[in-house]
Amino acid sequence: MNILFEVISHIDKRALAHLDKKLKAEFAQRDTILYQIFAEYKSYVGDTKVDDLVVRKKIYAGKSAGQSSYYRMKNRLVDLINIYLSDIEFSNYNTADISNYLNLYKIFYQKGIYKLAKYYLEKAEKQALSSEQFEYLDIIYGLYIQLGKETLYNDPAVYIDKRKTNSSMLAKIRQIDDILAVISYRLKVTQNLGEKLNISKEVNKTISKFSTDPELLNSVQFKIKMYKTISQIFVQQKEFVELEQYLTDTFEEFEKTKVFNKNTHDTKIEILIYIINTLLLLRKHSQALAFSETLHTALLQFDKALYKKYIYFYYQVRIAAYSVINPDKAIETINEIINNKSIITNPYYSLLNYSNLAYLYYTKGSFNLVIRNLQKIYIHEFYEKADISLKVPLSVLELITRIDMSDFDSFEYKLPQVKTSLKNEWKNFEGPEKILLPLIESIGTDPDFMKNKKLKEKARDFISSGIGDTELFNYNGWLTSKLKLDY
Repeated sequence: MNILFEVISHIDKRALAHLDKKLKAEFAQRDTILYQIFAEYKSYVGDTKVDDLVVRKKIYAGKSAGQSSYYRMKNRLVDLINIYLSDIEFSNYNTADISNYLNLYKIFYQKGIYKLAKYYLEKAEKQALSSEQFEYLDIIYGLYIQLGKETLYNDPAVYIDKRKTNSSMLAKIRQIDDILAVISYRLKVTQNLGEKLNISKEVNKTISKFSTDPELLNSVQFKIKMYKTISQIFVQQKEFVELEQYLTDTFEEFEKTKVFNKNTHDTKIEILIYIINTLLLLRKHSQALAFSETLHTALLQFDKALYKKYIYFYYQVRIAAYSVINPDKAIETINEIINNKSIITNPYYSLLNYSNLAYLYYTKGSFNLVIRNLQKIYIHEFYEKADISLKVPLSVLELITRIDMSDFDSFEYKLPQVKTSLKNEWKNFEGPEKILLPLIESIGTDPDFMKNKKLKEKARDFISSGIGDTELFNYNGWLTSKLKLDY
């Protein structure tokens, strides 16, 4: 197995970009061969395999070093990637510090520096207790007992008692998982039978049967796991009205019972985002705006620990809501974040914002501004790498705008480009725009399209299919207005 190729091929774009940045900063200048191997392998992402011989000859072209040097550098690269990937995957979890402290404990324990080993073990215990990492505590108390055999620094009996207490808690956590597994199963079975679910009734029935432990039911872990399980069931059922009510009630309960703290802050942000997305889905835009302010307040907590991670989402919520209830305010918000580099840390997001502006200007009938923003998009550094789910609708938006402007010269220039792209590099696109394009072509090229009965019939078929009212554009409304359909 080619480990380097497998790892690079199966990590996400975010992680790959992080690796590239990290390796380039550390090795592009002083150890160019190592970075060149990575860059060459990265160029094969998306392929089914890579030929080591081809890569080696390309990297060492004109140089004396050969096969052994290449594989030595390649193995070194794999080791580095393993380290960097661990940093990426665990940087957002409470367990990261615990793992680091335990590693430091082992280093100094093996060196016989027991005082320092105990210091790091105490740090690991404190972190594990604060974040309720009971599995780690089981390991930590075992190490304390081991340390007690070697030194007189601590009484093993104390940690034996702690381990017994922790084992009891672990048993309760397993009971939580068992209860939630049964709840999830019962809800899914009821759903498959086509019955209308009473979530609260099913949950209470299961809990009463499998647990009578008040401490367990009131534990933070149980409450959080319960919320996650039930929310997923609602989503699977597409019961979004019920989901909204459940999430808002849960959020209020968690606030009231002080579930939210520094260690559960990520859960607080997660629930708020869940609520906001549900409200937007239900087209409750004013309520979504109100919760966005609650989210913003939460992002300022704990020294803005999660601010950078989620601030862009906060602005996107406001744009999505204002796009419906106040387009001018949406445009103002987009322009605000385009010019604020502290909000948009990823240049790709600016591409998305120009796209939003183009659609908003269309709803206002500002067709020249639509075209101006589309031109900014086409020359944007990330446009060529953008997904076809963005490119195709934008190209269709330009065609529609050109028709509305009566700019048929530009329409006739753009139309063949779109058709060719859909036939070649965009051939896997399956959105409604592909079906709509022949209708747009007829409207843009036939001066007497209003008399075309077949065109109108096809337009009615398209509208009745239900695929024309997308999140980006209401094609049904445009066709109805353009063809003056009276049904």
